[in-house]
Amino acid sequence: GVYEDTLQAQAGCDSVAIFNLTIKDLNVGDTTSLIACDSAEWNGTMYYVSGVYVDTLQSVAGCDSIVMLDLTINGSYVLDDTLRICTGDSALLAGSYQTVNGTYVDTLQSVSGCDSIITTVLQLDTILYSTTDLELCYGDSALFGGIYYSVSGVYEDTLQAQAGCDSVSELVLNIRSLNYSVADSIQRCVGDSAFIAGSYQLTSGLYLDTLQSVAGCDSIIATYLTVDTVLYNSFSLELCYGDSILFGGDYYNSNGTYYDTLQALAGCDSVVDLILTVKDLNIGDTLVLTACDSTVWNGNSYDSSGLYLDTLQSIDGCDSIVTLDLTINNSYYVSDTVLRCTGDSAFLAGAYQTVNGTYIDTLQSITGCDSIVISEIVFDTLIFSSINLEICTGDSTLFGSSYYSSDGIYYDTLQAQAGCDSVVQLNLTVYYNHAFGASLNICSGDSIYLAGSYQTSSGVYIDTTGLPNGCFYTRVYNLSVDSNYFSSKYLSICNTDSVFLEGEYQSVSGFYYDTLTSISGCDSIIETELIVDTIIYIQLNQQICQNDSLEFGGQYISLPGIYYDTVINSSGCDTLFTLDLQLDSTYNNLISSTVCDYYVTPLGDTLSITGIYYDKLTTTNGCDSVLVYDIIVNNSTITNIIDTACGTYTSPLGNIYSSSGIYIDSLVSVITGCDSLISIDLTIYCDDSDGDGIPDVDDDDDDNDGISDDDEGTGDSDGDGIPDYLDIDSDNDGIYDVVESGNGSQDTNNDGVIDVNDNGFTDNDNNGMADGSDNTSPLDSDGDGIANHLDLDSDNDGIYDVIESGNGYQDTNNDGVVDVNDTNFLDSDSDGMADGTESNIPSDSDNDGSPDFIDLDSDNDGIYDVVEVGNGDNDSNGDGIINNSDTGFTDIDNNGMADLTEGSSPIDTDNDGNPDFMDLDSDGDGCDDVIEAGFTDEDGDGYLGNVPTIEDSLGLVISGIDGYQLPNDNDSTGVFDFQEIGSEAIFDIEQPSTLEIFSEGESLELYGEASSLSVVFYQWEISGDDGFTWETLSNDSTFNGVQTNLLTMFNISRFYDNYLFRLKASTPGFACGDDIYSQESRIQLEQLFIPEGFSPDGNGVNDTWHISGIERYPNNKVEVYNRWEVKVYEMDSYGNDNEWDGTPNVLNNIIFGDGQVPEGTYYYVINLGEDNRNPIKGYVYIRRK
Repeated sequence: GVYEDTLQAQAGCDSVAIFNLTIKDLNVGDTTSLIACDSAEWNGTMYYVSGVYVDTLQSVAGCDSIVMLDLTINGSYVLDDTLRICTGDSALLAGSYQTVNGTYVDTLQSVSGCDSIITTVLQLDTILYSTTDLELCYGDSALFGGIYYSVSGVYEDTLQAQAGCDSVSELVLNIRSLNYSVADSIQRCVGDSAFIAGSYQLTSGLYLDTLQSVAGCDSIIATYLTVDTVLYNSFSLELCYGDSILFGGDYYNSNGTYYDTLQALAGCDSVVDLILTVKDLNIGDTLVLTACDSTVWNGNSYDSSGLYLDTLQSIDGCDSIVTLDLTINNSYYVSDTVLRCTGDSAFLAGAYQTVNGTYIDTLQSITGCDSIVISEIVFDTLIFSSINLEICTGDSTLFGSSYYSSDGIYYDTLQAQAGCDSVVQLNLTVYYNHAFGASLNICSGDSIYLAGSYQTSSGVYIDTTGLPNGCFYTRVYNLSVDSNYFSSKYLSICNTDSVFLEGEYQSVSGFYYDTLTSISGCDSIIETELIVDTIIYIQLNQQICQNDSLEFGGQYISLPGIYYDTVINSSGCDTLFTLDLQLDSTYNNLISSTVCDYYVTPLGDTLSITGIYYDKLTTTNGCDSVLVYDIIVNNSTITNIIDTACGTYTSPLGNIYSSSGIYIDSLVSVITGCDSLISIDLTIYCDDSDGDGIPDVDDDDDDNDGISDDDEGTGDSDGDGIPDYLDIDSDNDGIYDVVESGNGSQDTNNDGVIDVNDNGFTDNDNNGMADGSDNTSPLDSDGDGIANHLDLDSDNDGIYDVIESGNGYQDTNNDGVVDVNDTNFLDSDSDGMADGTESNIPSDSDNDGSPDFIDLDSDNDGIYDVVEVGNGDNDSNGDGIINNSDTGFTDIDNNGMADLTEGSSPIDTDNDGNPDFMDLDSDGDGCDDVIEAGFTDEDGDGYLGNVPTIEDSLGLVISGIDGYQLPNDNDSTGVFDFQEIGSEAIFDIEQPSTLEIFSEGESLELYGEASSLSVVFYQWEISGDDGFTWETLSNDSTFNGVQTNLLTMFNISRFYDNYLFRLKASTPGFACGDDIYSQESRIQLEQLFIPEGFSPDGNGVNDTWHISGIERYPNNKVEVYNRWEVKVYEMDSYGNDNEWDGTPNVLNNIIFGDGQVPEGTYYYVINLGEDNRNPIKGYVYIRRK
C-alpha cells in the first residue's frame, strides 16, 4: 500500500515522506527441462538419475524464486558385434576399411545425442551356393534377395552364410496360369443392389470374386452387373386458356413441368414428365399467302391481293382471330416452237414426241403458279430458237458466253445430239434511261418544290419519273441556299451634325436600317444606332492617403469630395469630367501586454525583455499603419530533480510514471502567473521488458508473445543474444512466435505481442500474460518434438518457414534464419526479430486458413509441396513430409529440418518469381498443375476438387476425389508434366500433300511434321467415305510407320483409290492440349474414272459428280445437256472443289421449280484441254428421292 509520515525539517517546516510499498508474491513455477547424457550439474549439484528437482534462488528484487528442474538422463551405449566377410572383401571399421581378422572399436552418437561404443570382431570366410525350386499361383510373388518376383524365371541372390562368407542362392520360379472364368450377367434396377465381390454393389460394372482352386491358386469369377436406369418419358402438351389436363390423377391448368412415376414392364420405375403449355387467347395471327389466280380461305373465294380478317377455331380448339395477307399471282401462257433433227425426239406433253404437231405442258412458274407452255415441234435438219429480251441502259445479258448491252440481233450455234446445228437467236432491245442535271440558287427563307416536297436547305435532290418501257427519266438538282446578311454599328454625333441613313440625312438619335443587295442577289441589312448629344460625360473615381494631394482641372486638391472639369473636343462638343475623390486615413495602434518569458508580435518578432517597441505596416490601400507594443516580460523558473524508483513513481504534481525517462511537471506562480517547471530525471531500477507495467520478475510472459516464460526457458535458440523469453522471433525465421504458437489471432495489430493495443485484450489476473494465452501449449505441427516457434520447418515439407512465410529474400545466405549473417540485416528495436520481417503476415497462397509454413499443399493443387520444391525423393513413404519415418532421414542439428533439405532453394520452373509450391501453373504453359499432374479439378479454378474445398489440419484437400499421388509424366521424359513447359501441337513445319497420284501395285509415301514445346506422338488415320468416318491405321503388309510422321504404303491396290489420309499429332505431356489433325491427303489412281450417276439427296454419300483423276488436267472443261440438247451446266477446271451437285448454272430462259435439274439422264461432253485428246462424251444419271 501507500504510507505517509510527517517529520520536521531542520528549517522547521514539515517534511512529508510517502512510502509506496509493494509486497511481491512468492515466485514459484519456473521449470527448466534438461536432457543430459549419464549425469548433469544444476545450481552446483550433480544429478545422475532422471527426475524433478527443486531449488530456491534469490531474484533480482531480493525475493525467493523457487525453480524446478525436469531432468532426463540418457545413458551411453556399449555394443559388441561380430562381422563376417568373405576373403577379398573389406569392412569400414575404426575409421578405415579392414581386411584382416581382428577386434575394432567405433564411437558413434546415439539418437539421444549420447556416446554409443561399438566393438566389432571381424572374421573372414568362404562362399556357399544353393538352389531352390518354387511354384506360385498367378498374381502371387516371392521375396527373394530383397526383391519381389512374379514372373517365371531363374533368379540369383548373394547372402551372407552363417560362417560369414557369401552364399549365392539360386531360385527357379514357376508361376501358374490365372484361372479366370465369367460366371454370370446380372441385372438390377436403380436403387437395388447385388452382393458381389464381398459387398453390395449399386452401379453397373465388372466385379470379381476370388475363390481357391484345387491347386490352391485363385479362381476368379467375373460377374457383369447391369443396373437398369429409370425409364424416362417426356411429352409436351398445349392447351387453350381455361382448359385443364388429367395427369397422374391430378388436373393441371397452368404452365409447368409435372411428373408421374409408373412401373415399367421390366419392373423398374418409369418416370413420365409432362411439359404443359397453356396458350393465351390467340389474337392477331396473320397468314401471309401467295396464290395463283384465286384462292379459297375459310370458305370464301378471293381473286385479288389484299388484307382479310376471319375468326376461326384453331386445331387445338382455341379461338384464333386471323388476318390473311393475300398476294394473287397470275398464271402464264407461253408459246414456243421446238426444232428437232429427223430421228430425234422431244419430251413434250409427258412423252417423247417424234411427229410434228402442237403439244401442251403445264409447268410451275417462279411464283409457284401454272405456266402453260404450248410447243409446236418441227423436225428438221436445222433447229432454230428465238429469244426476245428488253433491258434498260446500264444492264447487260449473258448470251452464248458473251455479255451484250446494246440493241441488236445475236446468234449462238450449238451442236445437237443428233449432229445437226441448233441456232439460238437473241433479239435484244435496249431502252435508254434519260437524265437531266441543273444547279439552283435561292435566298435564305425562300423554298422550292423538289423531290416531292418544298426544300429550304442546300443539297442534291433527285426527281425520278417512270417511263412506259420500265426505264426511268431522272432529274438531278444541286440546290444552294444563299444567306442574308445583317450587321450593326454605333455612331455618335454632336447636335449640329447629321449623317446619311435610310436614304436621307438624319440628325435625331435612333435606330436606322439600310437594305442592300449582295452579290448573290439576297438582302444585306445594316443597322445603325445614332446618338446625338451636346455633352459627353466621363466619371472618375480616385483614392489618396491622408496628407497627399491630386491635380485635377489645373489645381491640386487634398480634401475628399466631388469635383468637375469641362473640356471642348475637336468636334466642338463639351466633355464633362466628374471626379469622386476619397481620402484614406493612416492608423496608430497601442498594444499593452504582460507575458511569461517572451512575446511574439504579429510580424513574428520575439520580445524577451520588458520595454516599448514599434512596428510600421502598410494598409491594404497603401497607407501607413503604426503598431506600438508596451510589453512587460516575467520569467519562468526551472527546478531539476534526479530520482530513482522501482515499479511506479509519483511526481510532486501527483503524476505517476512507470518507466525511466525525463519528465516535466508544470506549476503556476501565484505572483506572476508564469510556469514553474520541475524536471525529473527518473530511473526505474527494475526491468519491464514488454512495458506492460508488470516487472519481469512478476511477469509470466516477459515479451508478450503468448508463450509463457516457463515454456520458452532461458535459452537463446537463434543465438542472437536475446533469450527466448524476451525474443519475439525465437528461431529467426521471420514469423512472430505469437503466430507460430497458435495465438496469432489475439495479436490484432500484428506487432508480434499481445497487449493493450490489441482488440479484446485482458489480463484480469495481472500476471503479465493475456488471459487468452494462459494455459495454452505451443503448437508442434509436424510432431517432431520441436515447437513451431523453434522449428525452422514447422510442417517438415523440406521448405524453410522463412521462405513459406514470404520473407525468403531476406535470408540471403539461405540457412533458414534472418540474422546478422544476412546482408542488410537490422534489429533496431532489439526485440529479436529482423526489422524487415516485422509486421509481416505469413503467406497463405491458397487462402485455406493454413499458412504456407504449416500447409503441406500451399497452393491446393493436389501436389505435395515437398514434390514441387524438388525434395520428393527424400519423402520415401510419400506422405508429404520428411521425418524419421523416411529412409535416410537425419536432423543432426535438431533444428526441425531434415539435413538433406537444408540449403536447398525451392524450384521456380517458369522463373516468374513464384516458386512451384505456390504456383498453380509451375511451368507457365497455361495448363494448371492439378490437371497436368493427372488429378481432378471439377470447376477449373486450378485447385484440387470443387469449390468450396475442405482441408485437414495439415492443409491437404480432403474434399477432392484424388490427388497426392505421384504426378504424371505421360511423355516419359523423366520430368513431371507440371514442371515441363508444353503446348498443343501445330502443323506449321510440313503438311502432307493434298493429292497423290498412284498406279496400282506401286509404293507411296506421305509425310507431315508438327511443332510443339512438348514431345509429339503421331498416328496416321484413313477414311474411305470422304472424311465422314476415320479409322486408326496399324502396321501391316500395306502400311508401315503408322505411329511416325512418315507413312509408307506398299503395293497399293485400286481399292484405295480416292481414299483420304490424315496425320494425328498428340502431346500427352500437355494435358490441356487436344489432338491436332493435319490437312487431308487424297490418293487417286492415275487413270480417269467418270461415274455414270450420282444422288444429290444430302445424305453425305455420292452427293456430287466426282470424276477421279480429272485434277491432273487443270485446263479441262465440262458441259452437261438435258434431253432437249439444252445446256444446263458448264465448268472450267472441274475438280474436287467445284463438283456438280445437280444445280444448273446455265438457264437459257428455262425455269426450274426448285432451283435443281430434275431426276433423269443427261448428256456430257468433257474436253481435257489437251490438243492430242478428243472430247469424252457419255451419259450421267441423276437420282433424287
